[in-house]
Amino acid sequence: MLAHRPAPFLAFALALAAVPGCRTPDPAAAPPPDPPVAVIDGETIARSTYLDALMRDQGDAFFPRFVERHLVEREAARRGITVEQSEVDAAVAEEERRVVQGRFRGAEDKFAEQLESYGLTREDWRHSIAVKFRIRRLVEQLLKAAIDDDRVRALFEVRYGEGGVRRKVSHLLISTVPAASRAYTRAEYEQEKDAIDAQARYQAAELRSRLAEGADFAALARDRSDDPSAPDGGDLGAMWSGRFGQAYDDAIAALGVGEISPVIEARQGYHIAQVTGVRKGAVYEGHAIRVDAAPAAPSGDGPDEATRFAAALERAKAAHARLAAGEEFAAVAREYNDDPNARDGALGRFAPGRLGEAVDPVLETLPIGQLSEPVRVDTGYVIVRLDTRTFLPAQDKKLVRDITVATDYPRVKARKLRDTLPELARTRAEALLTEARGGADFAALAREHSEDELTRRQGGALQRFKAGTLGDAVDAALAEMKPDEVRLVQTDNGYHLVRLDAVVTSDYAKVRDELQRELAQRPVKPEDVDAYLRTLREKAEVEKKF
Repeated sequence: MLAHRPAPFLAFALALAAVPGCRTPDPAAAPPPDPPVAVIDGETIARSTYLDALMRDQGDAFFPRFVERHLVEREAARRGITVEQSEVDAAVAEEERRVVQGRFRGAEDKFAEQLESYGLTREDWRHSIAVKFRIRRLVEQLLKAAIDDDRVRALFEVRYGEGGVRRKVSHLLISTVPAASRAYTRAEYEQEKDAIDAQARYQAAELRSRLAEGADFAALARDRSDDPSAPDGGDLGAMWSGRFGQAYDDAIAALGVGEISPVIEARQGYHIAQVTGVRKGAVYEGHAIRVDAAPAAPSGDGPDEATRFAAALERAKAAHARLAAGEEFAAVAREYNDDPNARDGALGRFAPGRLGEAVDPVLETLPIGQLSEPVRVDTGYVIVRLDTRTFLPAQDKKLVRDITVATDYPRVKARKLRDTLPELARTRAEALLTEARGGADFAALAREHSEDELTRRQGGALQRFKAGTLGDAVDAALAEMKPDEVRLVQTDNGYHLVRLDAVVTSDYAKVRDELQRELAQRPVKPEDVDAYLRTLREKAEVEKKF
């Protein structure tokens, strides 16, 4: 009986990093005869019959690879690029050794059995590996032979600066970011530690009294809390257990919904907590579409947050309308869903918190099988439909908001410097500018005073400085400066004393050949091969005739 190659043949060949062997015919050759390829129960099967069946079963799968190989072979022939057969044979032998030793632990018979189970011979497999290696090597050589001027110029810009102008720059940073600033040292903190603790205890008690008199908890948290949750009104949601220690957790356990704790002494300061609700423990099954608002532009230009979220809401409403009209959830999700982990919207079984805490209350009450309205979350909007819901009371969690008066060094430092640091930094930077312009050694000043730890030890020198390293404001100043000039420039992270050490101009024509040789000697990366093949396919006009 004639052995045939079932559909799993392709999957196995791909799993072994192979491409099914099929030699490209010479279009100029005479039409081949139609000899028999098999005799089945006395019936002769002609070559054309077999090839027609092969085309129907495997043609669509193989055609893109055929086109790709044809384009590469044609381009290589045009440029006179070849691959020695000895190199191909050596690569095949090495791949065979790697597969047998690695995947089959040296068991030749197991490898042979696996090939046979898919209707493959050892020679079939070797041929497919040879084809793949040959094409890859041809592409590598084509890439090295086709180093165009754009690639050389790109390297020139990286190496010698935009337009061949490279600035040598040093800088000294006086930071306005509390964590980086030296304006309040740990030694000063240690000396004041007892007083800091007493003051924090007093402040916490004073805040608790204001809450008892009816002050708004969230407003006080935003204004006075040292916890990162302060901008959100102290909202910790259900993520508070274990965060501040056992004393804190015990205090929460004693509170009912709406109640405010007494002052709690914990590991890194004093806390006041309020239980705002309970997130029910549950397990859900269902579908969701997440429509994200466009990210803010890094430059700060572009639509503001309100505009970006409004656009996301309009998209969410459009998706909701189509679902409400009866369209299949998966089809709508594939068009609108921005959740990369569930493109078709199917979530399977999931726990509270999966879609964001703002969605949890909706999940607790949403009728099974009914669509929710778009719910705003941190990234945009969510539409959800539940298939099942099972409450798990033992997993209920209290929702908490918190005010922290910290006593640990990093947050005490941030609290002390929050209002005064910008002016302190400016005063220090201006004094250092006067010293630098008065003839003081800039590198020595940077080593002693700079708060940029990445450059301080090098005397502030920025190795291979390029535009954008310190921001637009510094680039604008440097464009106007002369060598040896020092200026003070304010940026988002502080005040920079910037010194233009030198301007070096390079001639592209003089270094072009050297850069081209360098590019030719670089190893070709797999992504470079993929990009080249993609470009070939995109440029080719291909019309399939079967």
